Amino acid sequence: MHPSNVRASQPFQPMAHQYPRFNAPRRFGQTPRASLPKRSANVPVEKRKLSPKAQEGNGKKSKQQENEKLEKIHRELKEILENTENDNSIIALMKYIQPSQQETHDILMRVTDDIRTVLSRSFMFFDIYPFGSVVTGLLMKDSDLDFYVCLPDPILQEIDQVLRNVERNLWRSRMFTKVIRIPRARVPLLKFLHSDLNVYCDVNFTNSMGIHSSAFIQHLIQLDYRIYPLMMVVKFWATLHKLSGTGRITNYCLVMMVIFFLQSLPKAPLLPPVEVFQRHVPVMGIGGWNAAFDRSLKYSSGNMMCLSKLLGEFFTFVANFDYVNLMMCPLFGKAYKKEDFSAAVEPPEGFELYRAYVLENPEDTLQNLKPLCVQDPFELKMNIGGCCGEKHLKYFITAATAAARIFEQGNLNNENLSQTLMSLFFEKFLAVPMKKNTQKGSHNAFLSIPGVRSKNLLNLTLMPSKAELKLLKELVQRNNINSLEAIKEINKFWVDIMGRFIVSIFKEIYVMQLTLDSQPGNSNSTSSDYPKVFLASTEVNVWSNRKTPGANTAREAEISETKRLQEAIQGPDPLKFSLVLNTNNMYEYLQVCCIDRMMVRNNLRDFHQHFVKSVRTFLNAYLHDYMTKSKEDATVVQESGQE
Repeated sequence: MHPSNVRASQPFQPMAHQYPRFNAPRRFGQTPRASLPKRSANVPVEKRKLSPKAQEGNGKKSKQQENEKLEKIHRELKEILENTENDNSIIALMKYIQPSQQETHDILMRVTDDIRTVLSRSFMFFDIYPFGSVVTGLLMKDSDLDFYVCLPDPILQEIDQVLRNVERNLWRSRMFTKVIRIPRARVPLLKFLHSDLNVYCDVNFTNSMGIHSSAFIQHLIQLDYRIYPLMMVVKFWATLHKLSGTGRITNYCLVMMVIFFLQSLPKAPLLPPVEVFQRHVPVMGIGGWNAAFDRSLKYSSGNMMCLSKLLGEFFTFVANFDYVNLMMCPLFGKAYKKEDFSAAVEPPEGFELYRAYVLENPEDTLQNLKPLCVQDPFELKMNIGGCCGEKHLKYFITAATAAARIFEQGNLNNENLSQTLMSLFFEKFLAVPMKKNTQKGSHNAFLSIPGVRSKNLLNLTLMPSKAELKLLKELVQRNNINSLEAIKEINKFWVDIMGRFIVSIFKEIYVMQLTLDSQPGNSNSTSSDYPKVFLASTEVNVWSNRKTPGANTAREAEISETKRLQEAIQGPDPLKFSLVLNTNNMYEYLQVCCIDRMMVRNNLRDFHQHFVKSVRTFLNAYLHDYMTKSKEDATVVQESGQE
């Protein structure tokens, strides 16, 4: 069934409370409305700020403009959040990053009418619908506008000619510029810029699924007051740190990841699976998929988590998700193995529409081998995370890990939400590049170990906190080391100390046998040479039934807990892998990599998940013990000197 036939079974109902002009869709052939307002009118339409796409210049000038823009955002947002009470910080943030409802309405009406004027020169019968962030309410000041134009079936038989005609008329109208025709995309479309308003627009003629997915997201947002700010904060965070965009994670994929996280909360999911919304409504077939959902369904989970807690849990969730083996499925609200959707394997139960589609289109299946796999809940063949490459996914995981740590520290230090948001948006260590450093003297764990595939590698990047660096600086001064040299080498000192702690944690808490693996060219290596490669092995599993360590746990208490678990273990549970400790030439971070070289299905991933959740707590305990012993040693030396 073509998208234009959807209205025969169940018409799309735009939101009357936001866009009253769309209450009565224009009939085919109706005379187009005049543009509002006319460019010659005395009533000016306030131009929006130029989006990054619309800014001129490149190279150093563009980089300078980008830095100036980021500094301006930092200055303005800091002033807003510092002068706002904690309960109103989210409201103030939303007002800053989003246009007002009136501005949004005026811009949407103006652009819609101008596009309609251009289309009326090519077609007698058509209709136009907005979708995307302008419908869901998740738009920002630099957001594009997305439109679907519904044309009769006979016209769409020549889609290339349709795109050429509309492209020509867009240029001739002088209302639009920078027109780009993309006929070979999965959904052929036109991209262009509104000359007066500096608003980028995307128009497609063949896929109306965006209308229904946008309406569904807008419906979910209305179910709980925490969902909208959660999505907006995640979207703004991803935009500031360049995690979303072309070749990265799309905003639609980010929103679906938030939805999947809310469905996956262990005790009280905040949202049900999408399938729940489709149980008791007639099927709305679009291209072989079911786009229907129950707009009257209400859902109450009893989840009482605050927004700050939800944000911290979301970043922890996406940082620790098993992207190598699993895919996110919002349709059923759970993760599936990627291999379950291989061409030679029958899909799991419940995916009858996907099975029927693949039988008719065997070459158009879910791209389940991509680094990031998030299945669209309606168009089940679509991996909406497929455009994100492995390098950008690693960067996203690193940023999410740092964000989760910010919220964890904020909770421990009783910071208000405004302070935590400022750290989330503007902490520099969130922008640590996850690309190869080609400078002389740089190190990269992935290059140092030949034959290692990324899917066999579990990586964790640790960043130094201000408190840790402060303690180590005090230690350097207390031991009468040259202070200037110590300050220069403090990051290196931190990496060496944390590296020793990691080795001790593996040996004392996880009962690992570590053997230093000799690397080519490292025969004369010193204690600070990186990467360091160890062969790790153990016969006991002391992490599966281990209690989550408390924030103030002590080293001796965790070692005692390990001994207790060892006595309760009945049988061996062997684990073998390679451990790699690495850093860059500036010692800005410490990478901890666990590598399964033997391709054996063991419990390495379970171990790594426990290690990621607990390592910061263990490191704090070891650092506290280290500082205590250092103070005692310094006191003994001082007393002996006096004698």
